[in-house]
Amino acid sequence: MMDEREIESHNRGPLPNMTASESVTTAIDEAERQNRQQAIVMAAAAVVTSLIAAFVLLQILSGGDSTVQDTSVQSTGTAALDTSANDASSNDSPAIGSSSNDGSSNDGSGAVAFDGSDDSDEPTDASDTPSTADVIDYTAPDALVGDKAMTLRGMGDIAIGMSVAEAETAIGGTIIELEPDANGCAQTRIGGDLQSPVLMVVGTGEFSTSKIVRIDMVSGNATRSGIGIGSPAADVLNTYGERIEAIGETLTYVPSDEADADYRIVMNVVGDVVLSAHNGVLPYVNWDGCNS
Repeated sequence: MMDEREIESHNRGPLPNMTASESVTTAIDEAERQNRQQAIVMAAAAVVTSLIAAFVLLQILSGGDSTVQDTSVQSTGTAALDTSANDASSNDSPAIGSSSNDGSSNDGSGAVAFDGSDDSDEPTDASDTPSTADVIDYTAPDALVGDKAMTLRGMGDIAIGMSVAEAETAIGGTIIELEPDANGCAQTRIGGDLQSPVLMVVGTGEFSTSKIVRIDMVSGNATRSGIGIGSPAADVLNTYGERIEAIGETLTYVPSDEADADYRIVMNVVGDVVLSAHNGVLPYVNWDGCNS
């Protein structure tokens, strides 16, 4: 005979079988929960990947490269420079009053004369220097200009008064062709020269025949005496002495040699520091960009 405890246990039925069923149900629920969490994580990862891809594509399409142009541009000028007008002149530069092979001439008045019927010889519309950063169709120069010293009449192998074609032959590279304004003035750079100065070209015909009338420094360019963007105004005065004509915030190097009478190096000073500098021939050297 069974005692009372055995009878009670017998009446409760197979408890071990019920515990196993509950365990299976719990395991299934846990697996489903983990699958849902994994799906959520994978979906979030896909969203993040899509956002990153979209950001990269946007940067590419918007030209996110901060190379310079323009602008761009690297460091203040510290290259060596000239203190005398004779040293700053280039012997192979076109002389005032001489004629070039393409028919243009400089009659001594300071302005370079061009063939053509356009009576307007001075741009009147302000023009920012166009960016050449996206131009890819060019030949890099054999002789870089940006790492050469600026002189009174030019920079490196480029001389004020050269045509674009003559300058390209001199450097063995391409001067980027940009659309001039209504009066034939454009500001451009040398393709493949990361520290290329800005070249102001003026003409009424083909771009290749336009004349280089002014060269503007970018950061990293300098004269032989080391004057460049970022130089203290005191260094300019100490270097060039009585040859400097100071008017307001503009310091202008005026040569003493009669042959150089129409050439200048102009430095704009802000807070006793050179903010910009360029050389060129009158009257273009005194223009505000392509705006007379």
